[in-house]
Amino acid sequence: MLVPGRKLLLQTNHGNIFLKESKNHTEIQMLNTNNLLPNIPHTKTSFDSNDWFKKAKRMKKPWVCLLSPSHNVLVVPTAPTPSIKHFATTCNQKEWCSMWINIMDAKMKLETKFKTHFNIETIGFHVPQLHIRLVPTNKNLNINQCWLYELI
Repeated sequence: MLVPGRKLLLQTNHGNIFLKESKNHTEIQMLNTNNLLPNIPHTKTSFDSNDWFKKAKRMKKPWVCLLSPSHNVLVVPTAPTPSIKHFATTCNQKEWCSMWINIMDAKMKLETKFKTHFNIETIGFHVPQLHIRLVPTNKNLNINQCWLYELI
C-alpha cells in the first residue's frame, strides 16, 4: 500500500486535503477539501468523553482504536490533533511512519479476523480531532470494543 509522505501531503493544496483509499487498494488518494482543515489543537478532544479513549490516555498510548456509532473503526491519536494537516506539520518522520504502521497493523488484523476489506479515510466533517476511519466493506460485523482497544 502506497501512502503519502508528510511533505507531499503538505505541498498538496497546502495540506487541506482528506485521505481516502483508492478503488484499486494500492494507494491512498489525497482529495482537496473546500474548507480549511482545523490547525489549532483544542485542550480537549472530541473523544474525551469516551471511556476507552480516557483509558488509552491514562495508559499513555499514542493511538487508540475506537468503534464509531456507524460501526467503523477509528484510529485516533490521544493527543489533541485537529487534522491530518496539523499532524503532518507538527510530527517528525518517525511519528509519521509510526502512525502508518499503527493504521496498517490495525487494518491487517481487522481484515484477517473479519475476512472483509477495510478502506482507509480521514474524511470527517465537524470533528476537530484527527481520526482515521477504517470502513468495512461488509457492514454487518460484530466488532467488540474491548478487542478493538487491544489492536494497537
